[in-house]
Amino acid sequence: MPQTPIPDFLMPSDQLMSFGFQFQVWIPVLAVVLLAAAFAAYYRTTPAVAGRLRWLLVALRATAFALLVVVLLDPRHMRSVENEQPARVVVLVDRSASMSLPAGEWGAPGPSRFEVAGLLRRQVVEAVERGGAQVQTVYFSAGLSSADSDSIGPTEQGTDIEGALAELVRRNEGENLTAIVLVSDGIDTEERIVRSAAPGVNVFAVGVGDTAAPDDVRIRDVDYNSVVRVPSRAIITATLSYSGQSRKRVSLTLIENSRTIFKRDTVLAPSTREVEIQIPVRFREPGRREFNLQVDVSGYDAEPENNRRDIVIEAEKAKAHLVIVDMVPGWELHFLTDFLRRDQTYDFDVVTTPRNRATASGKLITPDEFVARLGKADALIIASLDDDILTP
Repeated sequence: MPQTPIPDFLMPSDQLMSFGFQFQVWIPVLAVVLLAAAFAAYYRTTPAVAGRLRWLLVALRATAFALLVVVLLDPRHMRSVENEQPARVVVLVDRSASMSLPAGEWGAPGPSRFEVAGLLRRQVVEAVERGGAQVQTVYFSAGLSSADSDSIGPTEQGTDIEGALAELVRRNEGENLTAIVLVSDGIDTEERIVRSAAPGVNVFAVGVGDTAAPDDVRIRDVDYNSVVRVPSRAIITATLSYSGQSRKRVSLTLIENSRTIFKRDTVLAPSTREVEIQIPVRFREPGRREFNLQVDVSGYDAEPENNRRDIVIEAEKAKAHLVIVDMVPGWELHFLTDFLRRDQTYDFDVVTTPRNRATASGKLITPDEFVARLGKADALIIASLDDDILTP
């Protein structure tokens, strides 16, 4: 590896101090005016002053005016002790979770961003040490890390680049901090209404990884009840998420035993990055049912493996079976059957006459079936009776 020279600003330097005045244009003008006034004050006097005494008084007044002019010049003499210190360089390395992503193209094999950052850190350390400067490595995420470099990994949440730089400058106040080398993927997760001023130190940013999101469609979440009652209808809610810059036509399919029971097409785009789709599934018999939810993408998809989810739902028999007898159905029966239909803990039959088909909820059975159904019922609800029920 060729030798890399260290820039001049990284080397130790001395600051020279001097004696000086606060010179302004009006001060010498004032000095001339005062000297003329001193001479004029003793040019004619009453009574007259002898020649030597006159010049002595003129000299004293001129001296007083001269001292006033010197005070106005604000003379300053600053003494300093020269203390030569080696330059100090800090390598600030990002250790947030995003640094565990590949350093190259998304999904391509190769080292992670954190591994590439470690290689760059070592190169900077070697170059700075060869130049005779001091170098230190500091890791950060949402804040500066105090952990040892041997146990550091890209496991932290959050990336606060601005806060890390400000805190690093504050910690090195009074030191000869001449440069900060920032190694990060550049994804700052902190949101601030007001940004602070840049630190008064040279900052060299080295980016690793690609911050552009890949063209990827994925099943972000699937929400469903793993246990349902029968008979009932369960809802599976699938949330599809998309990252990329082009429009994608996708198809969501729910498969059970190689049989498609639901399919819907939709479009994902930069303006519509998430779509929620509800899938109704009816359960008529108790037992275990296994489904496969998958998304088919038209065109390129960065990670096809995140387009599938396995779903297992256990269907159990309702806890209680009710028989409702109402030979003159009215609005009360409508209300009761609609309530029971929504509650998965109940299964029920409705006994009524063939001529009164007022309710659409529940199973309608004839009076002849009443006795057989009654033997299997957990509870009997009687609203109204007639002779067809009482004389089978």
